[in-house]
Amino acid sequence: MAYTKIKAIRQRMDMSIEYIYRNDKTRYIDDTGQEMFLRGSQNCIQEQAYADMMSTKQRWNKDWGVAGYHIIQSFKAYEVQPQVALEIAARFAEQYLGKYEVAYSAHLDADNIHCHIVFNSVNCMDRGNFADYYKGIRETSDSLCREYGLSVIPVSEQPQGGKHYTERRAEKQGEPTWRDVIRADIDAAISNAGSYGHFDQLRQGKG
Repeated sequence: MAYTKIKAIRQRMDMSIEYIYRNDKTRYIDDTGQEMFLRGSQNCIQEQAYADMMSTKQRWNKDWGVAGYHIIQSFKAYEVQPQVALEIAARFAEQYLGKYEVAYSAHLDADNIHCHIVFNSVNCMDRGNFADYYKGIRETSDSLCREYGLSVIPVSEQPQGGKHYTERRAEKQGEPTWRDVIRADIDAAISNAGSYGHFDQLRQGKG
């Protein structure tokens, strides 16, 4: 089972990338005693991921507004092996964020292994419309979990209308809720809009 949440990065994306790449959180010793660090990148060079993302923003004159987004994919305790978790994060990035520059890692500093995925708000192929990519995070994650034989959150525990207990729990614990996702979606539209008319189109998924 992977619980996913997303939040917008409005400033200091460099610090977000530095955090997810930290040695003390990604260090892993495999069965042969070999040391490795569970981190990777997509469409950018890992060692210069932030610089590559900023270069893309400047290329499209979009070095303002929402800097990027941060997805956290948290697995059920003791259910997934570290290298498998990283592989799932890499495949998630490929399937869901194919055109985006992505930095990702698996953190091992808790009983439940969790992956961090930080990606640019502007993709490296064209300006894009992030609203199109913002849908289906949960579906993509669940599909990969099933493929790897991991459990998923049952439909009966998913929101069916109103404020579900998971939303109330998230609010109580200070975690992002679906309302936060909507706010981030609006922020993404604002950051990609050249005018109010364009913003309205992006808001409606027409841009």
